[in-house]
Amino acid sequence: MPYAEECRMSYCSSIFIRYSNDCVILAACQQFRVRDSESISAFIASVSEPIIENSKSILFGPFQLSYPQINVQFRAAGLNPFNCSYSSIHDFSSRGNTPRNYDFLNPLSEVKICVLLPQHLDPTDRTIDGMFFLLHIFLSLHPVLFQYLEVLQRLKSLQATLDPNLSIVPPTYSGLLINPSPDGGFALIGLFFHIGVEGNARQLIKRLYDLSVYLVRSRCLQYSREDITRIFGDSTLAKHSALGPVIMLQFYGPPGIAVGQVCQGVGDELVGREHIEPPTLIHVTLDSTTASKQADMLSHFPVSRA
Repeated sequence: MPYAEECRMSYCSSIFIRYSNDCVILAACQQFRVRDSESISAFIASVSEPIIENSKSILFGPFQLSYPQINVQFRAAGLNPFNCSYSSIHDFSSRGNTPRNYDFLNPLSEVKICVLLPQHLDPTDRTIDGMFFLLHIFLSLHPVLFQYLEVLQRLKSLQATLDPNLSIVPPTYSGLLINPSPDGGFALIGLFFHIGVEGNARQLIKRLYDLSVYLVRSRCLQYSREDITRIFGDSTLAKHSALGPVIMLQFYGPPGIAVGQVCQGVGDELVGREHIEPPTLIHVTLDSTTASKQADMLSHFPVSRA
């Protein structure tokens, strides 16, 4: 997408932004790259780590969107909502001790300010954009560009919402992972495959958020027994790895919250409420340092394993 000015775009594919300024992008994509651009707000779910070159004032946040067909379309496009790599930025234009060229948006508030949904647009309203284009929202490697009015009417029928509690991609607070308070702490929850595992992961995220414990990183990959043994040192968990992909959730608790104990309590409640057997399918690492180390190791594996 070269030479864009003051755009508000919703788009799903691999994306390369060049010579663009003052744009807002909502994208679920295979790759996201920005070059020779300025003042971009990007809410993305990217399979690979985002790249910026010769750009500044690039703001990142997690993809937040829901509509009835989106789960099927994510799977058809080979995207996993728990593999959102928006926060691991490769900045090829960074120089020494100069301020970094990117920052992170508040995942729960900024998207509603920046992104206009189709149902909020009036094609007769010239204050939105003199030349306002919408690209096809459906997930596809080769999206089709329609005429503006036709696309607008189609998109209005999607019943899209930016409600973070309904978003297919769980919002993550990556700023807390990168620059945490020294008095805060981390915990890790591993959900080994079982019926309803994704729904259970979302229950944990919502419940812990209500308790002021915030998701900072997630992953869903297939690991071998050797991988799990090396990371956790637990033969029971190693056996569970054969059941299917493992969802890893890393949480941060601010000062004054025993984040490990809170996560353990919420995990135990989930096991009892959903009758998860065996209970070891929900694993909690309470120690902050160990949890961070395990999360780093689990995230190191390529997303191609998903």
